[in-house]
Amino acid sequence: RSEPYFEEKALDAEDWSVFVDEVSGKALETGKVMAARAEELDYARRYDVWTLAPVSECWAMTRKPPIGSRWIDIDKGDASKPCYRSRLVIQEVRMSGTEAIFAATPPLESIRFLLSLQRSRRGCKVMFIDVRRAHWTAKIDRLVYVRLPPEALPSDCSEPMCGRLNKAMYGCRDAARQWEIEITDFFVCNGFVPGLGSPALYVNTVRDIKVSVHGDDVTALGRAEDLEWLKDRFLERYEIKYGGMLGDGPKDVQDVMILNRLVHYGSFETTIETDPRHVKFYSMN
Repeated sequence: RSEPYFEEKALDAEDWSVFVDEVSGKALETGKVMAARAEELDYARRYDVWTLAPVSECWAMTRKPPIGSRWIDIDKGDASKPCYRSRLVIQEVRMSGTEAIFAATPPLESIRFLLSLQRSRRGCKVMFIDVRRAHWTAKIDRLVYVRLPPEALPSDCSEPMCGRLNKAMYGCRDAARQWEIEITDFFVCNGFVPGLGSPALYVNTVRDIKVSVHGDDVTALGRAEDLEWLKDRFLERYEIKYGGMLGDGPKDVQDVMILNRLVHYGSFETTIETDPRHVKFYSMN
């Protein structure tokens, strides 16, 4: 193929107008976006998300070009405390006649139920864990080639290159299903049983731990020592962002963000409400 495989305009490091937040549409600082993208590519290498392969191999194996990819840039913080995050996602779509792929999502009421149970069970805590780059821990079981941005490719390529996926990249049609298989294996290996009503709910009857898994967000109810045990099991297998344990103890947290909702543990009640930033944004649009 004679046409350029992938092109991207060089960016001025001081130009803020090039990048915008995927959610809010506000302008983003170029330097911070580029740093976030570099961090994302570093994670991709550490997690062995893809193996470099010639584009000619993709054509030979699939009779199609590599699937496109794009960057999604967002600021998960605010003006006083920005938190830039960039994700490289594959632009895979379900074609007509292709079977849909199912992945379970727990009911929102499951989190409310855990918060309610904590109030009625003395000594119980609710723990919050966010698995970092969750999809990149899940193996992919089919042959997928993806177009990569220039910064992900060696500078001395003798021919056009792409990525042959080893893990379920964000945007893959079956990424959520592969993550469900991965996290179910984790819980089953640690003595949990998936729920009958929803396979995204888990129970460990020996340690009396109840868990709701929504994507990469894990909410667990149990005694502090048992939740510490579960956290250690997570650390043996994944990189996590630990949100703490909800409660009234000296080391507990009283305010937590989960699924874009604010949870507050008060003296007499636990409240859960929508993030006011999202309410303000959508009311303006």
